[in-house]
Amino acid sequence: MEGWVECTPEERFRRFLHDEVCQYLSAAGLQLDLLRMDFGRHAPDGLARIDNVQHLLEEAISRVRDYCRNQEAAPDSELDGFYAR
Repeated sequence: MEGWVECTPEERFRRFLHDEVCQYLSAAGLQLDLLRMDFGRHAPDGLARIDNVQHLLEEAISRVRDYCRNQEAAPDSELDGFYAR
């Protein structure tokens, strides 16, 4: 996590969300792909559930990335209100 020392707490939070949380969400999605390959033929009803969970993961990743992009573009004064909540 090189470079984190020079970052503000807000920047570290954004990096954590983007670099760490999104990686785990993506890994969960890959595991669901493996489940689909392993059990899809034997449990076709489960494929719809897997698709639903993958969609939720993709939406969560998208929202985290959007949040990080929006916060990077926001001036510091806009961030103050978020962290005061």
